[in-house]
Amino acid sequence: MIDFKGYTHDLMVAAIQNMLGPSLVHGQNFWVAHPISRTTGEQSGDPFIAQWTSELQQPSDAEIVKHFRDNEYELRAVRIRLLRDEALSSSDGRADLPGDAPESAKEKAAAWAEYRTALRDIPIQPGFPFSIEWPALPK
Repeated sequence: MIDFKGYTHDLMVAAIQNMLGPSLVHGQNFWVAHPISRTTGEQSGDPFIAQWTSELQQPSDAEIVKHFRDNEYELRAVRIRLLRDEALSSSDGRADLPGDAPESAKEKAAAWAEYRTALRDIPIQPGFPFSIEWPALPK
């Protein structure tokens, strides 16, 4: 189970792009950062704008947080779907085999098909988009 209740770097990027338009590119028009714990190596505080180079007016961190909170379900859902779509894309072709493939290959393909179905079902999980049970990769 992966818990997505924190306000993360990726969610701040999504909020900025949702506020000001998807043409703003993180790493080009703006940079978002967050503090890291020296002991755990994990995010230890809210993300913030580290640099702004866009011609658009830079929103304050407070304005971005408010926009995020006002649109949290939608922004989290979009982010989870993007992660899910990346996993689907990286598994393309693993479930498709010719009819004369060996039985062991068919078993592997069936496992990949099951994995891909579970990925597609993520948006109908009861905790979506705040709590996600990601399927395990087939072995």
